[in-house]
Amino acid sequence: MKIRRQDRKEETQVISAKEKFIPIEKRIYADIDNERPYDLDIVGLTQNDEVLNYFREVILIQEGDYVYLYMDYADGDHVFCEGIVIKNPYPTMPYKWCCTILGQIEYMSEYNKRFGRI
Repeated sequence: MKIRRQDRKEETQVISAKEKFIPIEKRIYADIDNERPYDLDIVGLTQNDEVLNYFREVILIQEGDYVYLYMDYADGDHVFCEGIVIKNPYPTMPYKWCCTILGQIEYMSEYNKRFGRI
């Protein structure tokens, strides 16, 4: 099942997760550890327009989308970050879309504590 992109205006608003709690269910998966081949602030996302959310549903992305990412981590924890979808800046890598990470990469447990969710 493909989930259509929501209203473009809502997607491109830059609302930092530091100001608004974004649960894991609203995030898309990215291999933050292994898909940053050259720059620490750029992560490869996909070779086409589709990424998976937490429920393994297909989400369509395009350049300029503001996305909230997660990655599985040891002991049931996850890692969170957020950023903007960009075209692949690396000619030797197979991605179509990457994400410029804005702010810090953060463990879910710490993120939840910050918002009083634990």
